[in-house]
Amino acid sequence: MWERVRPEDTGVRSEGIAAFVKDLEQKHLHIHSFKLLRHGKVIAEAFYDPYTAQDKHMLYSLSKSFTSTAVGFAVQDGLMSVEDPVTDYFQEYLTCEPCENMKKMRVKHLLTMNTGHVTEPFVFHAAEGDEPWEKLFIQSYVEKEPGTHFLYNTCATYMLAAIVQKVTGKKLLDYLYEKFLTPLGMSDDMWWEQSRTGVATGGFGLNVRLDDLMKLGQFYLQEGMWEGKQLLSKDWVRAARTPWSDNSASISDTMDWKSGYGYQFWKCEPDDIYRGDGAFGQYCIIMPSRDMIFVANSGLQQMHRIMTSLWENVLPAVTDEETLPSDAAKDEVLREALSGRRMTTALEEQGAELQPPVPTAEMAGTFAMQQNPFGVEEVSIAAGDDHIVLTAEGVATSVPLSDTAWTPVRFANASEELRGEKDWSHAPRLFENAAAKAFVSGGKLYLYLCYTETPFEDEMIFDVMEHGVRMHIHRNVGFGDVEYEALGVRV
Repeated sequence: MWERVRPEDTGVRSEGIAAFVKDLEQKHLHIHSFKLLRHGKVIAEAFYDPYTAQDKHMLYSLSKSFTSTAVGFAVQDGLMSVEDPVTDYFQEYLTCEPCENMKKMRVKHLLTMNTGHVTEPFVFHAAEGDEPWEKLFIQSYVEKEPGTHFLYNTCATYMLAAIVQKVTGKKLLDYLYEKFLTPLGMSDDMWWEQSRTGVATGGFGLNVRLDDLMKLGQFYLQEGMWEGKQLLSKDWVRAARTPWSDNSASISDTMDWKSGYGYQFWKCEPDDIYRGDGAFGQYCIIMPSRDMIFVANSGLQQMHRIMTSLWENVLPAVTDEETLPSDAAKDEVLREALSGRRMTTALEEQGAELQPPVPTAEMAGTFAMQQNPFGVEEVSIAAGDDHIVLTAEGVATSVPLSDTAWTPVRFANASEELRGEKDWSHAPRLFENAAAKAFVSGGKLYLYLCYTETPFEDEMIFDVMEHGVRMHIHRNVGFGDVEYEALGVRV
């Protein structure tokens, strides 16, 4: 379906795309993959080794745009309305009279992050055995009148997921497969984290491939049309991209988070561009007037820098011409920019002196580690070996040591009971598939791990001393601490 053409064949100057790729590289912005389409044709794409087109990837809040799409279909099917009171769907949890502003809350306020809450209800952190998330939300106090105060509120999206499940009698993902995902030929093995009551988390937790994001973006670009059929009404798509909520008071330093919010889509600063996005650089950017979309998975803390580079380098390269003259030299520059992309490690980016990751006799030993957030219980290093053994949850994993290529490794230490339908947090299985690279530098062993279904990368530094080892771990992104240290003693 997806024809691949030169950018100039769609009126885009290839040097703008090449500059975008170079800018990401020079600034060490860890993008995992991206695709750029114009007029329904792929004009640029890259997967950065070890990430591949076959990998599903965490979406974080980009999940919200899929949830709002499900709401759109449910409205179209006559099962619900954006003007419905939220309390109508959760009467079983109204054991006491809700506050006045909760009574005024409508489905549209959930969609537009305008519920009236000043702080997000304490829902997702509820301990096991606590009340259902729906009950905690519906009994929460709403300080302001709905529709008057924007607050980014992932709990509101969860309530949308719960409503869709109630009105359809189906899991959110099952309903989406029926109405949307299957007709568009999306991956048939997506999965979505769930609450303990079996409702999709809605505002996060969906795991899909990059091509699935491409189809989501193209579907919205075509205003709900797919292969000649109007699957979702144009009115819904236009409502979804309308900036209903004023978020100009946001503390963000960039206008891309202060230009308005629609039905689980952000309005971007440049003209009519809007997007779904997720933490650490998961993007589906829709550019209607340019008939263009951009999708990406990434792993960077300052995620706005990808958009900034896109605005500065790619947008100026888009012309109103149907085609542009061919230029073999520019074609070659872009081809070289897009081919052979790979993730770089912090040591490589710093230009440090690197040696092959062959453990010396001084590094050798087996070390019992003190408790640490990563659950590493034991580290075993043998002189001259081409691997290191990490033990977590009683399971030892041999991690290859290679400085020439990212090498696949599978951590099979996620508890069985935490897999499958009982998953509700960021599931351990997300960290099972990884790729490793390693170096020796300054007498220390450096191990790098990319968890290929997530935004996360770890730098693990093993500093071996006479009586033990100091393990320092730096994670590339996070919502809190990203630096950890643990000591281990020889055994």
